[in-house]
Formats: sequence, C-alpha cells, structure tokens
Amino acid sequence: MGSTRVLDWPLAAIGRVAVAIGRHGRRALWAVVMGLVTLSIIPALIVGSTRQPVDVTFRDLRANTIPAATSWVRLTGDLRPLAGFGPNTYTLHDLQDDSVSVVVVAPSPLTTGQTDVTGRISGTISPRAGFATIEADAPAEPARHDPWLLFGVPALLAILVLVGRRLGYPVVRRDPARRSRAVALPPGAALPARWSGWIGNETAPLDAMRSCTVTVVGDADVCQLTIAEAGSARTVSTRRASPKRRLRVCWTGRRLPALQIHGPSADVMLILRSADDRDRLAAALG
Repeated sequence: MGSTRVLDWPLAAIGRVAVAIGRHGRRALWAVVMGLVTLSIIPALIVGSTRQPVDVTFRDLRANTIPAATSWVRLTGDLRPLAGFGPNTYTLHDLQDDSVSVVVVAPSPLTTGQTDVTGRISGTISPRAGFATIEADAPAEPARHDPWLLFGVPALLAILVLVGRRLGYPVVRRDPARRSRAVALPPGAALPARWSGWIGNETAPLDAMRSCTVTVVGDADVCQLTIAEAGSARTVSTRRASPKRRLRVCWTGRRLPALQIHGPSADVMLILRSADDRDRLAAALG
C-alpha cells in the first residue's frame, strides 16, 4: 500500500480500546474518561496548593519587584559568616556582583559557600552589612521539581479514548489517489472483496463485513456494479461522474485498501486485497 502511514497503527489501537470500553455501555466509557481526568486533577491540585518559596533575585529584592504579598523566598548566592552581629548570622552575596548582599539570620548554623537560602524577608539589619535581612530556614527548603508532565498523562489518555470513540474500529482513513492512472478492470471480470454499508434494505456493518466478488459493466455515463455473494447478487448503479472515495481500513494488525461508492439506492464500502485491485476497480467505475 505504498509508504508506511505511521499514524494508522496508533489510531487503530486507540479506536480498538475505546470500542472495547464502549461495549460495556456509554456510562462505562464516560466513567473511564472522568476517572482518568480525575487522576490528573487531584495530584495537580495537591501540588499546586502546597506552598513553596518564591524564586527571586537580588535585583528583584533591590527593585522591590517581587510578587505582591510574597514573604517566603528562595535566593541563590555566596553565603559567608558575618562577625559582630550575633551567632548564625551571615551575608549572602550576589554571584554576579559581590558588592551586593543581604543579611541572613538563621536559628542554627548554615553551610557556607554557593548555596540556596530560603526564608522570610524581615527588613534591614545594617546598611553596611546588606540592604535587607532574611530570616532563614535551617535547613533550606529543598527545591521542588514537580512532575507536571506526568500529572498530565491520565488526562492525555482520556483524550485518546474520546478520539478513539469518534474514530471507531476498524479505523477508516482517506488514501490519496495514485499519480498514474491504473488500468481499468475489464467489463465482467471479477474481483474478490468484502462489502459493508447498505444496499436497499440490507446492511452490513463495518465490523461484520461480508465476503463477495464484484464485477463492473457500463456505458459512457452509468456503471452497473454487481456484488455477488453465495446464492445472491445485488446490483448498484452509479454514475461515472459521481465521486468514489479511496480509503484505507486499519486494524491493529493489518491495513487494507477500500473504495466507497454512492448510488441512488446504496452506499457501499468495498475492501479489496490490494491497492492495485482497488485502483483498477475505481478506474472501471470512473
């Protein structure tokens, strides 16, 4: 069938899963969808409602551009002991400008050097020591790396289930026409096929296609397509000018070419063994 269509197999898989769930009823399908969405929402709400320090810079503190009502902050710098201002008192220097610093007061000793300090802004201790004071946590609040993408996986699966419900199973997709015109099936020559759709009062669902052979005869304007099964034959009249849609029908393990044909009293999809057979039939009808 030409080049591989990488989306055919995944779409067939999600269609099959959605149809399998849907067999237990519409409520079962929506229960699965809502359950998956809930699995995304609950951890996101829990993590989102858990307080954490706001990452700020020395420039933010000096310009007072931190978010409103923010008191618990995280600041990265070079932590050094500060003599003469009591125990566990430090200065935290800007890594880009050593002359810029804040005072850090902690309830217990902190590790000096390049580090993160978390705490609450409380004011100025001394203009000579730093332009602001942070009452530090000891130890500092660890940085969080929340797995937001992981939280979204169940919601993504819910979306795929809804897409699969819309696609159904097997999945029917358009197949572009070949650039070169195929040799038409000779009048009266038979091709093995399977059909689905409706002819008059008779229907064949896509998931219960019926084996048949097809033949075509016609004149310059109208074709007669005969679909023969064991013990019966049905004829579909179609104008040569009417559109014939080239399709492919995808299962999880295979993919077959198809041709959709409209007539005054029928709407039929024929599944053929190969793209060559499909295109020869389309040429005979068109």
